[in-house]
Amino acid sequence: MIQIFGVSQGHISSIVNDLASNLYTQFQPVLYWNPVRLSLQQLQLYVAAVTATVGVQELGIWGFIDRTVQPIARPLVGQEEYSSGEEGYHGIKFQSIVTPDGLISSSIGPEFGSKGDWKLWQQSSIERYLRNFFSESPILCLYGDPPYASAYGIIGPYRATARNGITPAQEAMNVTMSSYRIVVEWGFANVLNQFGFGEWKRNQGSNMLCAFRTFIQLSNMPTRMELN
Repeated sequence: MIQIFGVSQGHISSIVNDLASNLYTQFQPVLYWNPVRLSLQQLQLYVAAVTATVGVQELGIWGFIDRTVQPIARPLVGQEEYSSGEEGYHGIKFQSIVTPDGLISSSIGPEFGSKGDWKLWQQSSIERYLRNFFSESPILCLYGDPPYASAYGIIGPYRATARNGITPAQEAMNVTMSSYRIVVEWGFANVLNQFGFGEWKRNQGSNMLCAFRTFIQLSNMPTRMELN
């Protein structure tokens, strides 16, 4: 890079950080929620795509929600806030919605690794968009893990109750939907595969908030170009 551009490594790093900051400032709102692209008509198309794959129309699923934890080096202060709990390491959390076209259609973060899935969802305020969409039309749903399932506009796996178990058909549906829900993790893996610089643990000294969110936008671009 130094030979190509004829400037120092520090100068290149400064340019990259400035570019990431500018792209982040410009596109952060649509990465949170793009009301132009995520219209009711588009969500209905997503439902049709999921139905064609899974074969269960009454679920009305238009996307998949989950959170991911990006490992970081052990912080000198605030270790409990960054502790990811069951993952067993310190990290930063992101919550994302991935749609059937392979796009990370909504993302919030980074947040402390100790913050729970339900808290992330409440903090995102995505629910207000869903309530506006479905105030006068049948509700369509995201699919997520059990912590999300009590939220408006989200359904989760079938669960046994104290009185009733789940049927074999429901158990089979849980397995099927679990295999599709993992696309959220694949979405983040795709970001890191294309932009290794986005790994927090290796690059904590850089402007990673802006950079990682920018990399999500850039990783979406090839898919969006194919769709157009």
